Amino acid sequence: MLDQFANVLLVRPVSASDGEWCLPEHTARAVEEPRGALKRAVHADLGLTVPIGRTLLMDYVPANPHGYGP
Repeated sequence: MLDQFANVLLVRPVSASDGEWCLPEHTARAVEEPRGALKRAVHADLGLTVPIGRTLLMDYVPANPHGYGP
């Protein structure tokens, strides 16, 4: 996510023992559109409601029609 100054949002997960910074990550719900998932994740993690613009990186795997596994 870029702000008005073109800064990229990075996070340092508490679970990261190496203390490395990374791009935020979140899992979308099975019926959720990727941009909607991103908006929800930003709000849940940071308490911000922001417009979702151009996406820098997204790894998307559609839901399995059989309901199990990737």
